[in-house]
Amino acid sequence: MASASNTASNTAAFVIIHRDKIGTPDRVFSYEEGEATYVLVAINICRELLNHNKSQEALAEMAEIVREKHPRAWYENLNNAEIVKEFIQVVLNTFPWVFVDDSFDNPNFTGCHYRRKYEGDFADSQGICLNGPRIRDMCTAAKQAKESKDPKTHQQYRTFIFLFAITLFHELGHVFITFLSRDDHSTPEELNALGIHERGQSEAGASLEALVFGGTVVHARDDAYDNCQPGAPHLIRAENGLQIPEQIVDEFVQCNFKLPFVTSDPPISVPLKQIGESYNAPPLSDPMDPETYPMLRKLVKKHVSNPFNFAELEKLEPSTSTRSKVQVGRQSVLAQKVLRPDLAIKVVE
Repeated sequence: MASASNTASNTAAFVIIHRDKIGTPDRVFSYEEGEATYVLVAINICRELLNHNKSQEALAEMAEIVREKHPRAWYENLNNAEIVKEFIQVVLNTFPWVFVDDSFDNPNFTGCHYRRKYEGDFADSQGICLNGPRIRDMCTAAKQAKESKDPKTHQQYRTFIFLFAITLFHELGHVFITFLSRDDHSTPEELNALGIHERGQSEAGASLEALVFGGTVVHARDDAYDNCQPGAPHLIRAENGLQIPEQIVDEFVQCNFKLPFVTSDPPISVPLKQIGESYNAPPLSDPMDPETYPMLRKLVKKHVSNPFNFAELEKLEPSTSTRSKVQVGRQSVLAQKVLRPDLAIKVVE
């Protein structure tokens, strides 16, 4: 159930920028281009997810950890719920600039946020980089789904949308720390892939995922497909990893969020396979750095007030709508319909 405290406007302005193989931002996408269209589908899901009670509770918990470390800050007269409300409203009003970044060469590294100074307005100050080659894989999957009635083809497309909606949400976890800290301090160790309160390598995006989804989401190689696949989504927890059923993915991309995720049985007992071979990480350069890329703001100046109507996505083909069944074994707890009686279950002998 979504909270009524913040409203995701049907119309908002976004800036989606192409970044070439050496990292130079070279043009702004029009909303009609495939890369931008499907990124906007993922953004729309991410915006709706922010309004879910579970997301707001998670952000409030993260805010409390930061407050304990840095009590005297701009937010000292606000409670955690007020901080979260302000953050979500800023995101809904001025979503960070999104870069479709061709300098990524690791298919398993789908996005990043470069920490930079923030002074109260995301416009022109915060960005999220998405893996450009993987975005084009998503566009290819969408094209194939348009031309095919094969359910597997449509499932691949929906899984790509799921992948990038989760990626954007993860990166907003990092943006939230920037929002709180004004980039004056780092992420506390208590915010990591274990959720909160357990010390580990600080990772705000993974912490947000763990609190909302019940673990961190990774996409493992499916041997039935080539390297252009979205991969099979799994939920990784401290004690195990489990595959996320297709119906959970399908409901998620329709903004029908059931949180935390229910996973399939049994736990994965072998290491998950990566998509593709071993690759380098993205280059450590911030595309919004005005000294490195002085022409960026001139490039986007005429686009920053260009509104996009999210109602247009309702007519988009291929649709993300589906009602496929979850296939499970007879001994699965899902087969008993105890945890999730609403799921459409197909028991496979």
